[in-house]
Amino acid sequence: MNNIVIPDFSKIDLNQFASKTDMPLIAVYHNPTDYPNKHVARLWTTGRGGPRATLYIVIRDTLEDIRATIPAGMVCFNRDPSDVLSLVETWL
Repeated sequence: MNNIVIPDFSKIDLNQFASKTDMPLIAVYHNPTDYPNKHVARLWTTGRGGPRATLYIVIRDTLEDIRATIPAGMVCFNRDPSDVLSLVETWL
């Protein structure tokens, strides 16, 4: 997958990923295999077919720096024990 690295999510119109059956979410990872020792936030969309990753990501050194890129009004959910180990949290 070729990622599109963006400085933050403010330049992305999250409404383009929303519909009656889809909504955007941002998954935050630490130390994923493709970006070791980094925090990565990836934009996903949900829907009837299940969650689908988009190409848009933000990369930072710290969790606090990643959280600063999350749009206001989104709500944070902690990882579930069944999630991949690199997942830190998800924002809806």
